[in-house]
Amino acid sequence: MKFLVIGVDGFIGQSIFEALRTEDFEVRGTSRRSFLESSPCLNSPNLISVDLLTLNSWDTILGNLNPDCIIYCAGITSFNQCAVNPDKAFAVNAFAVKKLCQALNGSGCRFLYLSTSAVFDFQNKFSKAQDRRTGSSLYAKSKIEGEDHALTYGGQVLRMTKVIDSSFNLFVKWKKLLEKNHAVCAFNDYYLSPVDIESVKNAILNICCNSSLFGSSIFHLGGMHEYSYANYASQLKLMIGSSSLLNIKSAQGLFGKEILDSGCTLQTSISIQNEEYISDYNILRYFV
Repeated sequence: MKFLVIGVDGFIGQSIFEALRTEDFEVRGTSRRSFLESSPCLNSPNLISVDLLTLNSWDTILGNLNPDCIIYCAGITSFNQCAVNPDKAFAVNAFAVKKLCQALNGSGCRFLYLSTSAVFDFQNKFSKAQDRRTGSSLYAKSKIEGEDHALTYGGQVLRMTKVIDSSFNLFVKWKKLLEKNHAVCAFNDYYLSPVDIESVKNAILNICCNSSLFGSSIFHLGGMHEYSYANYASQLKLMIGSSSLLNIKSAQGLFGKEILDSGCTLQTSISIQNEEYISDYNILRYFV
């Protein structure tokens, strides 16, 4: 089975690319650059330099590679970047998807588009795949349009909550401060329902390689619970055994309403192997 991973520069794209290579699949990836200086483990002959903002046609690339499955990991994921440059956000998150799906039409190639829980608003707790998408931010709107292009082609969509691993900067910073018994600042009204990168890789492999899932269109993957950042800081403090003070604050006024109100919980609908990592605070195991 031949895979093409669009966007191996990013955290998820690089992780998926490496996971597929580990499983001995034939895999190629696209990068904004001709090679990834920060990731020598990614072999440059397997990478193709593609600028999604300027690419006019996928025909030559697809003709040369003839992939069986494409995983679209590229995206502008920052709420602020999408708000400041909506044209760029829609170009990468949606219009490039449309052009790719048009080029794939009639090919029989499987297509998986990675999306986000932000397509729902904050009032939708543990949203199901069929729930109405009500996200109001420009990020959400661009991802909704990208989903629609993927589904119109006959592709599949995987919506996820926040994806983290042991390099998640905020928790790494907290750990260092807590180990020194320094104060940690955290919000009590800004929430997180994280999923670990291993679960994401497992879910994607399951979707792409399990023939029983070929007829399904939309999958959800997220944490089983929703807690504030202050809750996570308190739990990490307990697990480390720190005597640090927690400086609990409100996020109101610091983030735009479209960020605070972005949906962060999903009802998981895809089987994964390590479910313990998306329950309660177990994802903090990465940091202790």
